[in-house]
Amino acid sequence: AGAVWAIDEPAEFDLGQYDERTSTDLVDQDGIAFDQLTLKPIGPDGIGVPKTDDLAWWSTDWNIRHCLVIDHTDPAATSVDQYQIRVELDVEGLITDGYLQADTQDFRAVASDGTTQLPLWVDPQMDAVWIQVDAIAAGTSQTICLYYDHLLGDRTALANHSEEAVFTYATPKPVYYGVHERYAGGIPLEIAGYVNGTQFSLDGGPVSDLGSGQLLTVNGVEPGSIISTTGPLSSRALGDGYDSLVPISWAARSFIVPSERSAIQRLSIFAPFGDTTVTVFEGANPGPLTTLTVPANTAVWLEPPGDTINNESILIESDLPILLFHDWTDGRDSFPVAPFLDDEWFGIASTRAHIGANTTGTHIDEYRSDSLDELDRALNRGAHVVTDNGGPQGGGANAGVRLVLDSSADPDPEISPVGAEFAAISQADSDGWESVTFFPAQELNSRYVIPTSSQYIVVSCPVPGTLIEVAPPTGPATTMTCAGLDSVGWAKETVSIPVTPSTFTINGPVLGVATVIRSLDGAPFYLHYENEASNDETNVLGMKQARQYTWPEPVVSERIEGLFPEEGLWVSPELAVPAGTRVFGNIDVTAITPNDTNVEIQVASDTAPAPTSFAGPDGTSSTFFTPDELPAVLDFAHDGDQFVRLRVRLTAVDRTKTPRLSKVGVRYNLPLVDRDLGVPTPLTVQVGVDPERSVVHLLRVRTQRADLTGSTLGLEVRSSGQGFGVVRLQLENVAAGIASIQYGGVPVNGGPQPFDSASPVSVVADLSLLTPSSQDTFDGFIRVHIQGDATVAETDFTVEVSSQ
Repeated sequence: AGAVWAIDEPAEFDLGQYDERTSTDLVDQDGIAFDQLTLKPIGPDGIGVPKTDDLAWWSTDWNIRHCLVIDHTDPAATSVDQYQIRVELDVEGLITDGYLQADTQDFRAVASDGTTQLPLWVDPQMDAVWIQVDAIAAGTSQTICLYYDHLLGDRTALANHSEEAVFTYATPKPVYYGVHERYAGGIPLEIAGYVNGTQFSLDGGPVSDLGSGQLLTVNGVEPGSIISTTGPLSSRALGDGYDSLVPISWAARSFIVPSERSAIQRLSIFAPFGDTTVTVFEGANPGPLTTLTVPANTAVWLEPPGDTINNESILIESDLPILLFHDWTDGRDSFPVAPFLDDEWFGIASTRAHIGANTTGTHIDEYRSDSLDELDRALNRGAHVVTDNGGPQGGGANAGVRLVLDSSADPDPEISPVGAEFAAISQADSDGWESVTFFPAQELNSRYVIPTSSQYIVVSCPVPGTLIEVAPPTGPATTMTCAGLDSVGWAKETVSIPVTPSTFTINGPVLGVATVIRSLDGAPFYLHYENEASNDETNVLGMKQARQYTWPEPVVSERIEGLFPEEGLWVSPELAVPAGTRVFGNIDVTAITPNDTNVEIQVASDTAPAPTSFAGPDGTSSTFFTPDELPAVLDFAHDGDQFVRLRVRLTAVDRTKTPRLSKVGVRYNLPLVDRDLGVPTPLTVQVGVDPERSVVHLLRVRTQRADLTGSTLGLEVRSSGQGFGVVRLQLENVAAGIASIQYGGVPVNGGPQPFDSASPVSVVADLSLLTPSSQDTFDGFIRVHIQGDATVAETDFTVEVSSQ
């Protein structure tokens, strides 16, 4: 009997007082909401979800993990090893919010086996982390996780937490390709190393060794030649109209070449992943200029007829990823073509710097180191715009340039269409073979090795004020500063910067020494140089361009998971008990408590609003009601109070789990039933045929007479019914005891207990059905026996009966 105060709807849990560690909107990896009171997963802005059940947490010393599910099940997939995966993270925000050390050395990357710690490297100022995965087998999926938010203070990075560890290999990998048509007949190539112990081979030939900053002349590079290597390389062919090799990491299915030459332009194409259909478009013309098939592992070149392409961009599309190199038929304007890998590009504003786009209505925001103005560059498909005139060697507009695709979500007529891509190049300073490509921001490096002597170098920096060191093989190192305004810096070194070339003797090659250019604080920057022999502007490939690429690519999905805190608190809204007996009975919950988790509840009541004296079963603040002990009887101290609140404490020793509370209730306004001593209190229990059916009765016995102190209390159960297998009696007071009896139709004494008028006694009778029975009624009674020296007045006792 009695009303139940139950918080059994999710909206009601939104009432009351939460601490920051509790939640009612927990969502699992499938987006399913629990709609229960739970602990809140630790994570940035509460975006984390609980750990997956099938993926063990590597170490609970780390609170958060960013997991990558790598799906490589495409039927055409090829197995790869030591493969790089790039994870975009707001690293600066994680540091600011205290989830990450300032030096980021508390990151850990763990393989799918849950044990192996993978090489990783934090890309400075690019808000990205690179991870090298040990193996990705074709036809499989795996999950790797990046762990952070370390609990135990500062951590030291592991030895494999470096750029070198991520972009180097145990055995040579096919990373660089000779795509340029002018390689026909075999040409010498200068190759410089970034990492000590680098081994490389040309087209599977003999293996050569290079150290950091060393260079070697390699003969016999042809169109379609493959340089396999264990580490990053810098390269340039010797002669006019060359540039670097093309990295496999720049393979793509679409390219934009914003060159305006009216002369005949040439495209050199390599198909590394199978026979490939390539379509070339001229400017805005919707029909293709030409379509060709490039055989697998073959380099071909295409010369659009006549001077068709004039003041337009070239658009290239293919059904499989290709590598692309551009030049003019006399060898000018040679550069490897970078695909659209990032919506932010950096370069230099030399003469006729151009931007091209693949979609009409594309808008590019231009920022320069020599101006506070932000310029909007509007482009249509296949067209191009010229950023300015002047150049590093004799013009008046020397500037670093940052170009950003305008994809703002704000209502703005200058927003680019969905899917818009762009590219940019610098073309001509009017003294030689010209042209280089801008780099997408994610392709910038903090260190470059120049393999040939140069007339000048120019750099463009995401962070103005970046200090650049130039270290030639002879003479002292010098520094220059990226000076400029707003969001980009620019610097130029105009003196001749030599290298020490390699030589060949009867005993073999003698390694040369390259020029090393790096930022002293590790910040990334863009660089190109002018080759001293040919006045040819030349791009330089760095560490990142040494990454692998396979097609079909592994498909990566991401999720952030957080451990749960050790505890969280919720205090219920206040319940005003309506007029009545205001006698409280059982407290009960509906909860799920996985191993090593718990839900603990205390109750506060008072005659005045907002009670704060929370107490557990013994009426003190040191105990709690828990699901394993419920239903349980509230202490008599609450009887008569009008205002009640609950305090729920969720705890997790195993922080990969959370308890879940969906309902909590308190019975109140229980009826009072007066009985004379010696008169049975009848219990009638209706049951079905379910053997698990159990009915619990609560009785309270109390007296107002002090002269009963020292007497004892006993219980007696009688039944004429059949089929009830167990009757359990529990006496609860300061010296509580439990007596259980098996049903046999014989009176059973529940055992004498000290009876104290200051400590009333609760009696719980649990009647369980043993077997299905046609008899559906338990006819029995519980008799209260008081024995002692004191005179007993029957009317001084009250028995309160309630079915729970």
